[in-house]
Amino acid sequence: VGSGVGGSAVVTHALQGKQYNRAVRFHKVVVEALERLRWQEFVRSSGNDSLGDQCAALQVPLDTLRECVTDDNLKGVLTSPYFIDLRRAYQEFCAKSCQLLPNFKLWSSYIDMVHILLRFIRSSRTSDWE
Repeated sequence: VGSGVGGSAVVTHALQGKQYNRAVRFHKVVVEALERLRWQEFVRSSGNDSLGDQCAALQVPLDTLRECVTDDNLKGVLTSPYFIDLRRAYQEFCAKSCQLLPNFKLWSSYIDMVHILLRFIRSSRTSDWE
């Protein structure tokens, strides 16, 4: 509501299941905000130089991907050992935080459920159930 994405009626209708497209958009925006907060906390709590080194090492492949989005460029980033290590560290951070912080676990569950919803929507639109 405070972000300007929609008024209180949007929230009410989204929670009641009305106005499907608006509700899905609402969930996407909320998940994006929560993911950013999780990432910021991960970076803040890491506080070590190895995280900065991993991000710096990924900068060139990410710049290449940003300039030209292709399957090969995306595969190059996703298979990079720096990306794999960074992803593993982030997943460990999320798992550990879920064990220690009930609120973190609640919102992580919400994020997971919205991702499941978005995958379901994509699968139903493309008839790709694999």
